[in-house]
Amino acid sequence: MLLNAIPRIADASYETVMTCMLLGFGFIAAAAVLFLLAARKDALARTAGPIASHAG
Repeated sequence: MLLNAIPRIADASYETVMTCMLLGFGFIAAAAVLFLLAARKDALARTAGPIASHAG
């Protein structure tokens, strides 16, 4: 949100505001992808089951 709000408060040009807004959306998309990858990794780990310990 700061990436979008600071240029508006600073009365930056329209192009700067739009660029920062697009960067903000890029960060949101990256966060969504990382959350989905983490959920997939956790789901795969649950189906694999516990790892047997080796005595030795």
